[in-house]
Formats: sequence, structure tokens, C-alpha cells
Amino acid sequence: MDFTNIFTLLDHIRTEERVMGGLHKLGVRGESLSTLLHLDVTESTQEYGIDIRDSAIMWMNNIETDKAYRKWPSSTGELLRPTYPGMLRSIKKNFHNLVIVADPSKSTTADLIRLIESFVTHSAPVRLGLVMAVNSDESVRGYDDAGLAMLCAFNYVAENMSGREDANYRALQFLLDIYSNAQEDVTVADVTSVFKSKYPSIDLDDVFDEDSDYDVGRMLAQDFVEKAGISNLPQALMNGIPLPEKHLNVDEFEEVVLMEVMRTTQSLQRAVYKGELSDKHDVVDWLMALPNIMPRLNERILSTKSSTFIDLTGTSDKTLASMSVEAFSALKAPVMTAILADSCHYITTKSEPAVRPVTVWVVGDFDTEEGRALLLEAVKYLRESNSVRLCAIHNKDAAGDSLKIFSRAVEVAQATLSPAVARQFLAKILMKENARKILDGSKKWTDYEIPGLDMEAFQSRLASLKETVFGIHSLYCRKVLSLAPEIRTVIANGRMLGILKSDEKFVQEDFGLLEKYVQSTFGEKILEVLDREDSTITGDISDMLMKVTGVLQTKPQSKSRTSVTLRSEQYSVIKIPPKDPDMPAFDIMVVCDPVSTAAQKIGPILLVIQEVVNANIRVVLNAIEKHSEMPLTSFYRYVLEPEPQFSDAGELTAGPHARFTGLPESAILTLNYHAPENWLVEVIHSIYDLDNIKLESVEAGVHSEFELEHLLLEGHCFEQSSGNPPRGLQFTLGNRQQPVMYDTIVMANLGYFQLKANPGAWLLKLRQGRSSEIYSIASHEGTDTPSGSEDVQIIMSSFKSHVVKVRVAKKPGKQNMQLLSDDNEESGSLWNSITSTFSSSGVTEDEDETVNIFSVASGHLYERFLRIMMVSVLRHTNTPVKFWFLKNFLSPSFKDVLPLLAKEYGFEYELVQYKWPRWLHQQTEKQRIIWGYKILFLDVLFPLDIKKIIFVDADQ
Repeated sequence: MDFTNIFTLLDHIRTEERVMGGLHKLGVRGESLSTLLHLDVTESTQEYGIDIRDSAIMWMNNIETDKAYRKWPSSTGELLRPTYPGMLRSIKKNFHNLVIVADPSKSTTADLIRLIESFVTHSAPVRLGLVMAVNSDESVRGYDDAGLAMLCAFNYVAENMSGREDANYRALQFLLDIYSNAQEDVTVADVTSVFKSKYPSIDLDDVFDEDSDYDVGRMLAQDFVEKAGISNLPQALMNGIPLPEKHLNVDEFEEVVLMEVMRTTQSLQRAVYKGELSDKHDVVDWLMALPNIMPRLNERILSTKSSTFIDLTGTSDKTLASMSVEAFSALKAPVMTAILADSCHYITTKSEPAVRPVTVWVVGDFDTEEGRALLLEAVKYLRESNSVRLCAIHNKDAAGDSLKIFSRAVEVAQATLSPAVARQFLAKILMKENARKILDGSKKWTDYEIPGLDMEAFQSRLASLKETVFGIHSLYCRKVLSLAPEIRTVIANGRMLGILKSDEKFVQEDFGLLEKYVQSTFGEKILEVLDREDSTITGDISDMLMKVTGVLQTKPQSKSRTSVTLRSEQYSVIKIPPKDPDMPAFDIMVVCDPVSTAAQKIGPILLVIQEVVNANIRVVLNAIEKHSEMPLTSFYRYVLEPEPQFSDAGELTAGPHARFTGLPESAILTLNYHAPENWLVEVIHSIYDLDNIKLESVEAGVHSEFELEHLLLEGHCFEQSSGNPPRGLQFTLGNRQQPVMYDTIVMANLGYFQLKANPGAWLLKLRQGRSSEIYSIASHEGTDTPSGSEDVQIIMSSFKSHVVKVRVAKKPGKQNMQLLSDDNEESGSLWNSITSTFSSSGVTEDEDETVNIFSVASGHLYERFLRIMMVSVLRHTNTPVKFWFLKNFLSPSFKDVLPLLAKEYGFEYELVQYKWPRWLHQQTEKQRIIWGYKILFLDVLFPLDIKKIIFVDADQ
């Protein structure tokens, strides 16, 4: 650890405190709390896939049966045969099944179709399938829709070649002929034109008009798209698992498919080695029987992007039955949730008590058809699982006067009937046809009586049910869930899956996927902890599972945790116990060499943490046995205060400070600072030369003041098509009032750029001129741009690093133009214009053109040389001169005298800054750092409108 960013550390502490405090509120103590915090759910998170044994998929080839692959070995054992790294194994088994789901008429699809056709042509060991997701409106004809026309044409060509094993592949080649004839998106005219040229004797109406025999498969495709949970086209599935959408372009698709093949091969090798997969298995059936393959996928479940998490850590001794709507509205959100959760009467498949790890709340208005349909699907799923319990939350319009026929029935059923009877009864009355009959009066509740249901008692409770429960539920939906009336959603163990659209289906299979997801990530592991004999957990385990899962799933899972076991702690471990042993404490372990620079830095941080939070700190001294040189060559202080400091008069003190005492007085010392990577810090007050401090020559010590001047906005820029950095591309940063405040140039190294900024809202743009003429911004990450906005907006709201990623694309017609053309001086490198030594030839400029001179100096001695050089230059030229100085190393006294010199001698000056990039090897010696600025960063130090500059050493 070279440097610890205290702001990042603070974020980690806040996250841990939220989780740890939440578990403590739930009554989790001691070893159970520590174990739950250390649960690693990252490994159990798996990629879910859809079953691809579906008639909607048109396969282009079959590795196991096609003649093209007849010479390949057919044993699964071939997977274990050694091959060269990166080499694909040619085995006559359908190990890798790639399915493209797309609208064939779109230009984005054409590139993918060409790629999969090349896979077949080059005998890649991949089975390839295509699902044509076209217009599913049955009133639309092939003459009306290009995608449907392509489907009809494909079906005709495939059927015309029936009997051939490559019939679908030939039809795929026909699609390529259509793409060759189209400009952008395919039109109906493109399809009919190519079809007529290939099959001149065929009546087009027989193929493309209504009642065409070749208009088949679109409803199957629509059902498959719905089952696979595909919202954006095109999409690709490898063995049923969706590939990331960002890679579905012509530049990355082939590479990502090959990487996925290599990754899948490894899992198949393990299965063959363990005897789980052998020659007796049908490979596709074996793949589709894996536990991560589901009958249906749903992005709402598998991605947490649209999810929100409910705080389940609240407590209350009040009950919902004893409360009024007015009293409930005055409570805080966690208390509201606690009261609602305690009042829930859960529906299950069996009435016997059991631990059920998955708690589902279905939210909706059950007097609407959509609300009833959602609840019915949940109730139907309960028949398949005894690990799920269900509760209905009423999201009605409290101000409305709509009838509450079904809402009242649902509430009475779940509140008064046994769980199993309630499930059976609701499964009957919520069916669409039965609900319609109840609403029109042709059927009554008594017509749906089931064994175990006392219908007379049910109707009595139905008549006496108070309206308060609906008012409280509706208020909860507004204030805590932020839902409008009648909006539907599903909540699983405190995770709300987002707002379901009015036409969005959430069916029985989705609830199955939801259970599997919750169980594989948290449920099983948490249950194992809570069910242990030494557990301190009391009360209902199912309730505790719901609440603990709700707390833990808000914790970021990007970092894995490691338990360190020490052989002995007697002599090598420093232990600092928590201040309050009865409260939850952070468990902090530091392993370091006690005489390393890292130990210098971490020590003060630990002392501050110990003051601020309840922490159990252990410092393991891991010393190096021998040192070839002195490990520490500096005295170090960390400027960090646990709380604001005030004077005796009650005023806020000047600021945090570092005090050094007991330093050697005869040695020459240098004062330096280590700031976070994205901070630009400058010294603003010091009368002494901080590069050459000799304390025996100073009467009362050395005092200096530093100031945070700017926060850096850093970024990386790449071309969208090639992925290469657009070397020489220019960016500007500003706001709406002043669009260009700072500018910079993109480096060839990693496409890196940095711009000075401060807290606030900023606009990042391509600089007017050649950059904006050739390029446009195609995409960006790490920004705060509102959807639909053309501006790249960035909000600097933290002291932490802010790094953006920008992709640019050349504008139409500019593909062959280069930024750094030989005839364009403005875009050229400053290297072409820098003179390393000052001579008379360097100032032979036009009379009206300013001579720009750059120099670097550090320390009072070199600053005196710098002033001499400046005066010498001014005496030997009649041309206006502007001096440029690197601000990073100038002393306050030199910066104070610069305006006086400029006024006296009539020159201009400007100070420039640049921060050593974090990815470049950090130098520790100041002189080497200065050399780096002289050599490495000259292209990016100066404003972009500077055409030429002369570099002069201060001592020349």
C-alpha cells in the first residue's frame, strides 16, 4: 500500500457500519454477526440461462450429424487431450451452442449474421442457431414489414432445399445476398428484389402476401424472446446464457464468442474429468439439465439495477390492528416496515411450521385484472415449493371509492385461513374466468368452497373487516415504496424488483427463478449460520432470514473477505480492544513491516479510526529479517483529525496541521507532501526555502501553509471502432456560462487525459476545430449525463477520484482523415516546436508574435537563476515575451514577486500545472520528478492554442 485514500476508507467504513449496525438491531451478536459479515456470496452468484431446446430456433448446422464434421473425433474424452493454448478443440459434439436473437431487417443484425456464417464456413466447433424476432402482429404481411419478409423468404429457401442437411445454412446465405443489396436497414423492396432475381418463376404473393404458407415461426420467436427475458435486440446466447450486450458489435463479437468457448471448455473438462459427462450423455440435454438453466429468464431478478432495498431493521411494539392511518403516517419508514412485516399472515403450500428462506410480498390492487393475475401466478408457484411464503400488500387508491371485492377476500383469506387453505382458495377465486363470474354476480363465494374452509365464518369476517388495513397498506406503498396507486411490484426478502409495467408479465416461472436466485446467493448460507447450535438468534427463523438477507444484500459484493489465522500472537501482534465491548465493533487487522513507509502511513490512520468508531484493531508486525539499506529515510506525519477543532474562544481553528519536533538540526531537510492522486495542492505561504531546510539556521522553526487548489477530472478516451487511443484529440471543460475554461490533449498512453476542476457541474466537450470536425462522442461512462442529453455532464461532488471513460467515433465521410496530419500545425505536437537551448535563432519571430518561453525551477537558488534568465531574455529581444512556469514546484515568494517583475519589465506570464498520472511509475526523488515534467508531459502542459514554445533551463 503506497497511499491510503482516507475518503475511500471512509466510504468502506460507512458501508460496513450500515450492515453491521443493521444486524445488531436485529439481535445478531458475537460470532454469528462476524460470520454473517464474512459471508462471501460472489462465488455462488451464477449466470442463468434459458433452455435452448426450442422449436423457435433455426439451427444452421449440427456438429454431431453434419458431414462437414464427420472426420472429427466424437469422444467426450477428447476434451482432456492437451492442445496448444488458445486452440479450439474440434470434437463432434454440440458442446458450444450459439443462438442469435435478432430482427433480421436491422443493419446491426447484418454484421452478426455475416460473422456466424463465417463460423460455419471455417468449421468452427460451434453449433449456430437463429431466432428471427419479427413483428408478431398477425394482420401484418410480408409486404408490410421487412423483417417478416425476410422470415418468409428464409422459410421458402429452406423448404425449397428440404432434405439437405444444410438447408437452413443455404437460406442464411440468401439473407447475406439481401444485406449486400441493402444500404442501411433492409427494406421490403430489397427482399423482393433479391428474391425475384433468384426465383423469377415464383409468384411473390404466394410467399409474402397474407395466408402465405411460409409465414411461420414468428409467434414461436415472440414466445422465446419473452421467455428469455430479452428486452433489447440483437441478443446472443451461448448454451442459453446471454452474452453482454456491449460486446454485440462487429468489433468485439467474434472475440467474446471465442472467449466464451474457451471458458465453457474448462467447465466441460471438469465435468468429464469427474465423470459427470461421458459419451452416454446427449450433450445438449446434459447442458440444459444444469442447475443454472431455467425455463424462463427475467432481467428484473438477475440484475439489481432497477431494484431498491427496503430497510427491515426497524422495531416497534405496536400492531397494525391497533393503529389508525393518521398515527401510522407519523412513523418513520423503518418502523412502518416493522409494523407491516409483523402483521403479515403468510400463505404457504403446507400449514405445518417450517423454515422458509424466501419471503415474497406481492404488491398491487387486487381489484384490477393485472393485480389479480400477478397474485395468482405467485399462489400457483407455491404448489411447487415449500421454501417460499407469500403475503399480499394492497396498493389501492385510498381516495377512491372503488369496490374492494377481491381485496377484502384476499385480506381475509390470508389473515384468517390456514396457509394451505388460503392458497387453495385464492388459486380458485383469482382465476380470470372465476373472477369474472364473481364480478358479474353469476357466482358467489359459496360456489368456491373447499375442504377446510368454513364459508360462513369467512363471509362473517369479510363483512366485519375494517377499511383501515387498506388505508395503511396504501400509505405504506406511497411513503416507503414510492409507488403510485395500482402499481404492481414484487418484493423478495426486502428487495423490490422495480415497477412492473401494465402489460408486463411476471409469471409462475419467474417466481421459481426468484427463489433459486435468492437461495443461491444468500438464503442457504444465511440459514446455515442462523440454524447453528451456538447461534444467538431468537424468534422466528423465517422472519430473521428475511430481515438478515435484506440487510446483507445491500452490501457491495465486489470485495472478497479473508480470515487470517496466526500461528502465534504473543510477540508479534499489537492489540487495541474496542472502547465498548457490548456494541458491534469493526474488526481491523493490519499486516505490515514496522519500519516500512506503509507502516508510517497506516499508524496515524488507525489511531484516528480507533477514536472515531468502535474498533477491534490488531497490528501484525511482519518484519523483514535483513535490510540492505536504511528502510526509512523520512519523517512522516498524517494530517487527519477525528473531529473539527475549536479554539478556547469557540472559533474553528485554522485547519488540520502536522507538527514535527525533535528533528536533526544540522542536516539539510526537504519538506514534501503526499496528496491523493486527484488533488492539486500548492504551498501558499512560506518564507523559507522548503527544498533546503537547515534548522540550526532558523530561530523559531519553519512554518508553511498548503491549500487544495483543484480536483482533477481524469479520463481515458478510445476510438469506438478500433479501440485505439485517438492520439492528439483535444477536450475542453467548462460550464454553460463559460464552455471553455480548461483544455487538454489525449495521450497515446492508455488514451489518458486530465483536466483541472472543482466541486460543481461541468461540461466535457471536444474542442472546436479539427477534433470536433473529425470526431463525435459516441458513448461515455462515469458521467452524470441525463438521459437524452447531448452534452457530457460531469458532477464533481466528492474528494475521491473521478475517472471517466469516453469513446469517440469518426463522423461520416471523415473515416480517412487523421488528427495529426502533416499540414496541420495546430494539431501537431509541441515536440516539433520546442528548442531545448536558448539561442538567437529561437526568437526570430514576427514583430507582432509573442515568444513563449517555458522553464522549471524548484528551490530559492534555482528561482534566483530563473529571474536572471528572464531579465537576460528580455534584454536581448524586442519581441513581446510570455513566460510559462510549472506551478507545482514554485515557492510562494517567487509567485508573489512575479507580478512585480512583470510590471517592471513588461512581460506576460502564466503558471501551468499537471499531476503525475497514477498509472505511471511514481518517482520519489524530486529531481527525477522535475525531469519527468521536462520530458514526458510537455504536450499536455500548455493551452491548446499555443503553437510554439521554447524550453530554457533556469541555470542556462
